[in-house]
Amino acid sequence: MKWAFLPWTLVVGALASCSLLTDLSGLSSGETDAGRETGSDTSSGGDATSDGGLMADASGCGRFADATFCVDFEGPSPTTVPTWTKSELATTDVAGAAIALTTVDPVSPPNALRITASGVSGSCHYLRLIKRFSGTATAVTTRYRVRARSESVHFALATQASPGHSFSAIVVLGTPVSVGLLVQRNDNDTVVNVAQKNTNLTTAWTDRWLDVRLEVTTQPSRKATLFVEEARIDIALPADFAANEPDLSIGGYCFDSDLGLDYDDFATWIFR
Repeated sequence: MKWAFLPWTLVVGALASCSLLTDLSGLSSGETDAGRETGSDTSSGGDATSDGGLMADASGCGRFADATFCVDFEGPSPTTVPTWTKSELATTDVAGAAIALTTVDPVSPPNALRITASGVSGSCHYLRLIKRFSGTATAVTTRYRVRARSESVHFALATQASPGHSFSAIVVLGTPVSVGLLVQRNDNDTVVNVAQKNTNLTTAWTDRWLDVRLEVTTQPSRKATLFVEEARIDIALPADFAANEPDLSIGGYCFDSDLGLDYDDFATWIFR
């Protein structure tokens, strides 16, 4: 299967059966409650030293008051435009695909997001919500909760590099406890691995809420740092990495088997 990554794509999720160019077998907009986008791109709470803007006494997006964008799946349009820039709903070769709200054990009541697909055949389907930002960033931090009931790539952060030149960093939750980060380089559809690291969670990720934070920086050094519960992975990014036109998506990313993902309290900080 060909993975059609956007330039400099960073993907967080559980490893689906889509093939990668590496052996991962060892990894067993509106000021509403729906989605808040601030006018500032210089928020202070999402950097690597601040715990992602967390306000422990608040709930939902109230926990991330300085985020550039936040959605806790309450209020109007929490799963559609204008909260999100675009949605992709898989239909071909997917008998049952849905992006909807659920009241089953949300992190911040009453709702969480539920993305499901069943009866999947064929390969490399997309079922996701996408948020795009303009301009160039010096850093991007995203923090959210996810509950996975199936193996799947479930988050992507893409930034533009140059025509025909891109990178991808792929983060996977391998059965049952492994967390991995893989960086790949793509030059005119020729993909090579740049770096790969993995570590273990103390408890299996299946069907429980995980606290995930992904930090990508270009200054003073270029690196990607992933936090999943107590696990941490750091990877140095190549010298030609650039954080142009940040593009974030949640949901099924190039999946070819049944999908079950829940999300809550999704926040992003864009630094200029």
